[in-house]
Amino acid sequence: MATHDAVRAWDDDGFVVLKSLLSAAELAPALAELPLLYPTAEEFHSDVDAGRHARFADEFGGIDSFPFASVELSLLSVHSELVALAASLLRTDQLRVYSIEAWAKFTGAADYEQHLHRDYLSQTLVVPSADPAYQQVEMFLYLSDVSPEMGPPSFVSRRSTGGLPAMPNWLPRHENAGVDDLHPSWVSQRGHPDLYDAEVSAIGPPGTVVAYANDTFHRGTALTAPRGARYTIHVNFRPEGVDWIARHSWQRQANTSRWHDFVIRATPEQLALFGFPPPGHPYWGR
Repeated sequence: MATHDAVRAWDDDGFVVLKSLLSAAELAPALAELPLLYPTAEEFHSDVDAGRHARFADEFGGIDSFPFASVELSLLSVHSELVALAASLLRTDQLRVYSIEAWAKFTGAADYEQHLHRDYLSQTLVVPSADPAYQQVEMFLYLSDVSPEMGPPSFVSRRSTGGLPAMPNWLPRHENAGVDDLHPSWVSQRGHPDLYDAEVSAIGPPGTVVAYANDTFHRGTALTAPRGARYTIHVNFRPEGVDWIARHSWQRQANTSRWHDFVIRATPEQLALFGFPPPGHPYWGR
């Protein structure tokens, strides 16, 4: 897909699926180190290390936060193609990356089926803006094939949801699907089967990138492939200066060995995404 087509889809729908944006060769170094984070499908389903695998019983238990045990996976998270895509969608090359996570899911490990929802509640202090200068972009980078049986995320176009209010944020398929005890108004008690009928399933081979906004309705779906495993990286970008959008503090990682291993191999452009002063900045002296 050409860049202008991707931008048009992003503007109209709030998401875009770019199949095979990264090549097998670009993925290879990170995939070779993926076992540093996760078991293979065969290892998990053969239960070769029950203690290591216990965390995957939770829907979000397969999430590892940046920086990773694999420096190649950390570097892949800020690959130039991802940065260029974010710059095109947000109309600026002055970017910050505010969250990076790797995620492994395994068939039968947990219930990955979700209600349609938006991510803005956990990522911004204010409601999302329609102005690109104040938006953000979330990306899934597929490290494995994500077929219909491998739990692809599903998205609903803004053209179908544009008139919906900020609350409720979770829209079940059927009526009376449950409530959030802490936030009763967050989950709709009315069913929205029409939105589920309008879903687009974001399937794709390894190297596919799915970009979406935090006001785009989407959801996770179940893995049904026998002995299946799905591996992704989730990377979030925002324009520089939009400080009300955030999720992680990189300073908390600044004295870890994993951060050190990433920093000594990252380019100045990649480091600037995290807020490092760029070359020529007065911080570095005259």
